[in-house]
Amino acid sequence: MKKSKVALVALLGAAVVVSGISIVAFAAADGNSGKSSHTAQLSDKSMAASVRTQLEKPLSLGKGEITEIKKTSEDPNHIALSWAPVEGAVGYNVYICDRNVSDDYEKVADVKQPSVDINDLNDTSPYWIKVCAYINDGGSLYECPPSFIKTATQPADITDLDSTHSGEVLGFKWVENPLCTGYDIYRGSSNDDYNLELYKSIDKSNTEFEDSEVTEGVIYEYKICPYLVVDDVKYSAAGKTIYLMSGLGSPDDFISIKTDNGVILSWKGRRQADGYNIYLAKGDSGSYDLIDSTASTTYSVDNMEVGVNYSFRVQPYSAIKDITAYGTWSTYNINYDGSKPGAGGAINSDGTYIEISIDKQHLWFYLDGKLYLETDVVTGNDVDGYRTPTGNFSILEHDQGANLVGDDYSTYVNYWMCFLGGGFGIHDADWRSSFGGEIYKGNGSHGCVNTPYDKVKEIFEHTEIGTPVYIY
Repeated sequence: MKKSKVALVALLGAAVVVSGISIVAFAAADGNSGKSSHTAQLSDKSMAASVRTQLEKPLSLGKGEITEIKKTSEDPNHIALSWAPVEGAVGYNVYICDRNVSDDYEKVADVKQPSVDINDLNDTSPYWIKVCAYINDGGSLYECPPSFIKTATQPADITDLDSTHSGEVLGFKWVENPLCTGYDIYRGSSNDDYNLELYKSIDKSNTEFEDSEVTEGVIYEYKICPYLVVDDVKYSAAGKTIYLMSGLGSPDDFISIKTDNGVILSWKGRRQADGYNIYLAKGDSGSYDLIDSTASTTYSVDNMEVGVNYSFRVQPYSAIKDITAYGTWSTYNINYDGSKPGAGGAINSDGTYIEISIDKQHLWFYLDGKLYLETDVVTGNDVDGYRTPTGNFSILEHDQGANLVGDDYSTYVNYWMCFLGGGFGIHDADWRSSFGGEIYKGNGSHGCVNTPYDKVKEIFEHTEIGTPVYIY
């Protein structure tokens, strides 16, 4: 009988005979899953019968078997494998099955070395991979029994991570990874040099997290890692990080102060803030660009266009140990009409409030949104460095009769309305015979707003603790 070169099906596996350089189109069944590769065309019995008709020189049991197969990558769209070299192997065929898509295997590589890189895979997905060595025996190639590995790609990282709370409670949200099993949340802080430890594990149905176990003034680092569990093995993403500080909440009590060609924004500051990032979106774009940063609670915008809507976002920030945390932002919209400040009315605000212009040395008092009275005043002495602070304040103390004591003075006033700690307030000044003009340049106060007696008396009678005071 004429000899033909064949390979033996070793007990549970099936060998593939290759003539020339092409492999005969049937493959070994998956002994772990009970499913055959999608390239297999013959049943186990017919395959064995076909091979038996060609048998003449059997291979020894276990010859060509691959061992020590392992995954060597941790990527969301890529799997790298390595295995122990097979003696006499010419190369290795690699087949893959995406268990989220089908039960079938497809050939993805023919490599000469005992390793493979498989790219363009789906993230967060289980994959079954089989690797078959093939050998050259007398001029024909034989595919040996396969070895299998059940593995998975790493989960894709979350996207659009953003803060939701940065006050007494810290919070953040993200866009889900729908294929993951859940999320591991790691936490560190400025108190422990940002040493991350697993803090919470949550189900994949959650895409928001809040943390009330925080201390004001401390920066917390959070890393959110989606994970996938396949056959009791956990595959984790690299993770995305966000830094938040407790007590660094969004600014509030916004006002805009008219200038000749724009506005001055003013807001109530946050005690923990080192500064504020200013973002702007013009018109209906909805796209915010960072335009500046400031350590102040006011910001001037010039050369504004009449009829254009300006949307400002103000976001506080603070840094500890070279790490910067960003608080939640507030939005303030201005439809700029080009009107000039004129005499008072520079503040875009409703309700009852006190408005003071340093340059004009003038005070306006609005009651229920309408101008009630106005008067000249004298503010802090610019020459000696006692300039009255500008910003968005409110009345903190509201006393009829008070002694004001400083390093070189002690003065009794009839009406005292403190708007800033450290002794800054609005009060009567019976020692002055005139107000306004440029008196403050050389003969100003120690930082308070000196006001005529009859005017401050009426303001006192219509205000209370909490009444806004806007100084610019």
